[in-house]
Amino acid sequence: MAGICISFTANLRHEFSELAGLYEAEFGEVRLSHIHKTREPGSPENLDMVVPEGLPAFLSSKGFPFRVID
Repeated sequence: MAGICISFTANLRHEFSELAGLYEAEFGEVRLSHIHKTREPGSPENLDMVVPEGLPAFLSSKGFPFRVID
């Protein structure tokens, strides 16, 4: 699956799910892949995943805090 890898704080997974549901209702099926939990020393647990290419712009427009990772 082509897409963009993003990372966000794991405690925001419910908010992410709600926004992904809104995106899906507007643009069609959302497939998430390569979902991993990561934690860097001194940081909270993160979720890293590959998302459809249009989803990061949608998340940004809703004020959802995430970062794009390589």
